[in-house]
Amino acid sequence: MVYEPLVTVSGRVANSVDLDLRYTHQQINFRIITDKYYLTDSYSNLHVLVMQNGRWDNIIKNVQPRMIINNEYDYSLVNELVFAAGNEFRYFDMKTLKYNTDRMQSLQYTEEGYQVYLMTDLPRTNGNYYTEEDINGRRLIATNDVRDSYTEGDYAWVHFLLPFQYPTAEGNIYVFGALSDWQFNPENLMRYNYDLKAYEARIFLKQGYYNYAYAFLENRSNTGDLTFLEGSHWETENEYTVFVYHRQQGDTYDQLVGLGFFNSAVK
Repeated sequence: MVYEPLVTVSGRVANSVDLDLRYTHQQINFRIITDKYYLTDSYSNLHVLVMQNGRWDNIIKNVQPRMIINNEYDYSLVNELVFAAGNEFRYFDMKTLKYNTDRMQSLQYTEEGYQVYLMTDLPRTNGNYYTEEDINGRRLIATNDVRDSYTEGDYAWVHFLLPFQYPTAEGNIYVFGALSDWQFNPENLMRYNYDLKAYEARIFLKQGYYNYAYAFLENRSNTGDLTFLEGSHWETENEYTVFVYHRQQGDTYDQLVGLGFFNSAVK
């Protein structure tokens, strides 16, 4: 993205004012202040997008402001600007392949290379919320074994196991996060093992520290649902990015003129 800071974006994250969503969702409230930059035909040429934790599949776009006063565009309490808060991301540490680290159940070396078996995960749909620091689905390429993590770090097949009584017919389950580039691909698709009564996946990853979640992708949908297996709690720490695009009269492209970054833990 090419960004030219021409407008200011300020705001905060709160739990939803909708009583039905108050304990499971978060509301993004923000203002765009144009200063000396003139927004021509703002209802047609102004495009605002809001992203949660770097995900593109559930991005909210083309939202209209609740009101406009002089050079201030107010997006507070807009019904469309509500996200499921989800849960803190799961994690595993693979910065060394010499011994079992945090959340690593076993480590083997085969003719295919290193095999890392993670501890068995469980659905968290109905569980209570527990505060736990995460990196919001990101990954950190790092190793304790060599000097240069990017050129000397090794790779391993990482095995995920999620017990589930029956396979879902309505969609598929994926290991999701920056480790999958926030995409739903065959490489991160989980397959059901009838003998184990569990979903399992094996993903080839470089040494590092990883966050991940289990996403349910309904048939014929492009938006993953993390609440299906992870639950949703309004207290969850999430990061939000607001993108402000505008097209001046006579231009043939949308210009990125504003960015806003908000964290739900900052009140």
